[in-house]
Amino acid sequence: MGLRVGRLVRLGVTRFFPAVRFAGRAMRRRWRRSLQFRTVFTTLLLAVTSFSAVGAYLSNQIANNLFQERLTQAESETRYYVKQVQETFDGAQVTDQSSVITLVYDTLNAVEGRGSVIQRRYVFEAKPEQTKPRNRWWSRGPRTS
Repeated sequence: MGLRVGRLVRLGVTRFFPAVRFAGRAMRRRWRRSLQFRTVFTTLLLAVTSFSAVGAYLSNQIANNLFQERLTQAESETRYYVKQVQETFDGAQVTDQSSVITLVYDTLNAVEGRGSVIQRRYVFEAKPEQTKPRNRWWSRGPRTS
């Protein structure tokens, strides 16, 4: 079977290249003899090139604007949730470690958006300038997985 496929490939190649040469000669002949053919071919070539350039430019602009819009939205959501978490922690009356852990867990579950389309993940870090124990923690913002 391998020998048969090899013969078919060889036959296809030997018939393909002369056909390509013949088509190339026919195109050159037509190019030299017909002003209309040169005009139409050049016009089509310029149109395809310009459409490709404009399409690439528009695609790039749309992609950049979508990215910037989503980045702005994520930053806005982050600021909102940081404020919400900080207010929750500021108003919390917790005294022991288990209450703090429960408060943090409940707050993260509320902010992560369990039922929403976009899942968010947050990192909590201690703010060095805060000295009050219950106000030492702040949310850094969403981290998408």
